Amino acid sequence: IAPEEEIINKEFYRNAKAVFCQSSFHKKIMYNNLRIENIINLSGNLWSEASLRVIETLSKKEKQNKYSILNSQTWHKNTRETSFYCEKKGFEYNLISSPDYNEFLSLLSNNDKFIFLPKTPETLSRVAVEARMMNIKTITNKNVGASYEEWYKLKGEKLINLMRKKRIEIPSKVMEVLCE
Repeated sequence: IAPEEEIINKEFYRNAKAVFCQSSFHKKIMYNNLRIENIINLSGNLWSEASLRVIETLSKKEKQNKYSILNSQTWHKNTRETSFYCEKKGFEYNLISSPDYNEFLSLLSNNDKFIFLPKTPETLSRVAVEARMMNIKTITNKNVGASYEEWYKLKGEKLINLMRKKRIEIPSKVMEVLCE
């Protein structure tokens, strides 16, 4: 729950036809802070077909028995403490980052585990979903919205195919609500 004085655009959300969220976790946060009823969980995000093809190819790649950690300067992504946790546990890991999306995915796909322990809520966490789509075991905390979705238990091709369906379902749902 955010401090009341820090909540902005409350009337904007209250007067919106609908507020679309990426996960049930996201929806709960919105409701708990705004107490509005016009919130819809889309239960996913959109990847381009080209990105899904890259992810599908990388999902079949041989992986090392190592952890990947998102190398981010953004404090709430928690790179430093996640690295410290792995060191304390004696886990081998690679810090991964690249400004090039496909290169980043390729780096992520090198290892069989991804550990992501954000300090603040991630409404979905595309990187956690991408890791699952690439058949990578994900270790997260309670701040990753995707982990609250029923489909999060899926991995690899099954999850990729579900996200392909979301490319149709999500815009259809948005259009359905807007045309009501």
